[in-house]
Amino acid sequence: MAKIKTRGLSTDIQLINVASQGDMHNMADFPYGMALITSYLRQQGIDTLLLQYPLWKKEEYLKTILDCPAYLYGFQVGTENYANIRDLVEIIKENNPEGKIVYGGPFLVSMYEELLRNDPHLDAVVLGEGEYTIAELIKLLKDNNPDWKLIRGIAWLNEDDGIVVNPHREAIDNMDIMPFAARDGVEDEAYDNDGKYMHDVRITTSRGCTSSCTFCAVNVNSRMQKAKRWRGRDPISVVDEMEEIVGKYNVKLFNFQDSAFDDPGKLGQKRSRAICEEIIKRGLEVSIKVYYRAHPVKDGPDDIALYRHYKEAGIDVIIFGVEAGSNYELELYGKTARVEDNYRCLKIMHELDLFFCHVGIIMFGPYSTFSTLRENYRFMYQNQLFYWYCIISNSLIVTPGAAIYNKMKQEGRIIPRNNYWEYPDYEFRDLKIKELALHYQHLRAIYPHIDLGSPLVLKAENIITRLKNKMNKKVAASCKCEIEIFKDIYYKNKKTLNELGYHGTKENLERIEKDGLKADLVSASEPYFGKSWESAIYAIEMAYLNLIDCIQAAGFSLGGLVYDVELTKRERRTNNLESMGSRKK
Repeated sequence: MAKIKTRGLSTDIQLINVASQGDMHNMADFPYGMALITSYLRQQGIDTLLLQYPLWKKEEYLKTILDCPAYLYGFQVGTENYANIRDLVEIIKENNPEGKIVYGGPFLVSMYEELLRNDPHLDAVVLGEGEYTIAELIKLLKDNNPDWKLIRGIAWLNEDDGIVVNPHREAIDNMDIMPFAARDGVEDEAYDNDGKYMHDVRITTSRGCTSSCTFCAVNVNSRMQKAKRWRGRDPISVVDEMEEIVGKYNVKLFNFQDSAFDDPGKLGQKRSRAICEEIIKRGLEVSIKVYYRAHPVKDGPDDIALYRHYKEAGIDVIIFGVEAGSNYELELYGKTARVEDNYRCLKIMHELDLFFCHVGIIMFGPYSTFSTLRENYRFMYQNQLFYWYCIISNSLIVTPGAAIYNKMKQEGRIIPRNNYWEYPDYEFRDLKIKELALHYQHLRAIYPHIDLGSPLVLKAENIITRLKNKMNKKVAASCKCEIEIFKDIYYKNKKTLNELGYHGTKENLERIEKDGLKADLVSASEPYFGKSWESAIYAIEMAYLNLIDCIQAAGFSLGGLVYDVELTKRERRTNNLESMGSRKK
């Protein structure tokens, strides 16, 4: 490949999103931080290309990257995409040897030293928020200023192979002065027959988090930059951005990516209410997904009124980071909630029947016991959560820099990684618990319908809750009979899945307790996760497709109703357990 001249390049910077299917849902689905940096750079007059590099059709997108050589190339690095970023960077450097390479992103803080020491093409890493750092870096590179490595907010490798961490840049205190995120590619994506955008759009109303979950390193960057644990945008600014997106692109689905929509503490309810009041005031017809904690959910009159207000504003999906059904594990993970809070939260939400309450649980971890598993199973069964298989097989992923990682490292429980960019593995206290965890990953290879069914039930829950959204009231009224038929079939089979999941996991637990590592878990699982599970999934699939056909036959489009969900790469793989051993039974 011919090398090019680098002075007078065709663009200042390329910010490139390298992702696999599932991690990138559509060509306008950029990491939100990358989109924020893009908008700020453009505001400063910096020629910025925000580009996708989808791994399933990378050759098609490589040409644009190579045809527009830049002074700087930036990547958001994570454990899942680094190997592919490294391969792409090698091609870029062959084409444009003087172009600089920088990595950034929220996960970088856990591995930047190893990246600098081992990646021959990496020039620097951006630590913390990147808007101001990247803007200054571009200016110096364009001026051919050799002091570019001295700017605040970056780390680099000196000639003696020493890591140099420059002083950290101050965090952005007032986020309302920043431009809205770039929305590249949205207008080129899928729209329904009524011109409604068919995907969701990411947005944040804040940065940081007030929690101290031991498995999370989200606040490490905040500590480095000496930033407040939580910084919120003005509710008016948030809805201004939403209104602009709705008006320009006819977007109906929003994904609020705040760590928790209920932040900050006691003021959270007042703030979230203000956002919702502004949405209602402006008459925006939208459907919103938010993240929430369990312990603030109460059943007082003001609380119930607030949740109804959420629904009126368009909040349809609430993701609760429940994490465990035992107080031992909740304390271990640094959660404020206790088990009674988790039960109360889901009971209130179930009785309200307004939202799809999607729940995250860490089923297996290094400190799991038969007792904690039983408590988790009981919690899931009583709250009808076994319908989503991903919970059954979910294992703790530890991030370097997180408190629980440091605890396990001190205990000598961390297993050396084959590749420094991957999530570290760990030793289980009980090998029988580890065998159970491996077993539920193994079942996914035996029964393909398990991974086909996991996104399907989420689609079903999404459409049910969105049919209760006021913007879809005409659909709900016109297709009332068909909707009820679908719900009857879905809830019947959801109950079946809950029974199968509970009794199947319970039997496996009893078998391995009795027979130890010699237990034949695969044979014991077949009656639950084999044909019976497949039949329930097939019934839901047929009912879902019939409902979609009926809605379209009635003359309605699907924008604002459906959400195409698939497993991310992280969910599809046998996560951090795959290198710990495999069942050969």
